[in-house]
Amino acid sequence: MIPFTITTFNETYNAYKNYYISRNGSNKFEKVFDVISTSSKINSILNWSINNRQAPTSRDFLIEIHTIGFFIFAKNETRAMGALVALYYWNEKVNKNYHLATDQEMSDKIKSVFGQLSMLY
Repeated sequence: MIPFTITTFNETYNAYKNYYISRNGSNKFEKVFDVISTSSKINSILNWSINNRQAPTSRDFLIEIHTIGFFIFAKNETRAMGALVALYYWNEKVNKNYHLATDQEMSDKIKSVFGQLSMLY
């Protein structure tokens, strides 16, 4: 269960990032961030999104995260962090340039990640 309320995308991302770091350390967060930002699978979602002018779903990211070796045996807490980093990465690299998802849709994507990983109250 997450110990905070889901609000805007950036606020929720930062709240979960801080929560994750407090429980797992900044080194593990940095590892998650590096794995996601260098993943060819995540980059293929970004390219697909640009080519099709569509926003990927949180499920799209979670499906790919479950196939990345680092996340296969990870706890849902780490998978959630990976999915949120992937959403953040997509938002920074694609959405800010192409405006494929609104702020509300980004918040809904975060809620969907937590819901699919059974982390909501």
